[in-house]
Amino acid sequence: MAENSNQAMHARDIAGHLGLIATGRVLSGFNAQLCYWARNGRLIRTAPSTYKIPLLEALTPSTEP
Repeated sequence: MAENSNQAMHARDIAGHLGLIATGRVLSGFNAQLCYWARNGRLIRTAPSTYKIPLLEALTPSTEP
């Protein structure tokens, strides 16, 4: 996802890139995890079951006080 951070990806496509079975309960559970990460700011949800990664600077904690 970092290589294509400007493009949103469907959960099924992300699962496929990770070698997960992209159907049924596995996809449902994976989609729930992606949704959790989106709620916590690790991903951006652009549409139902579609996510993109935020800029890497946003994921790196600041070292300044």
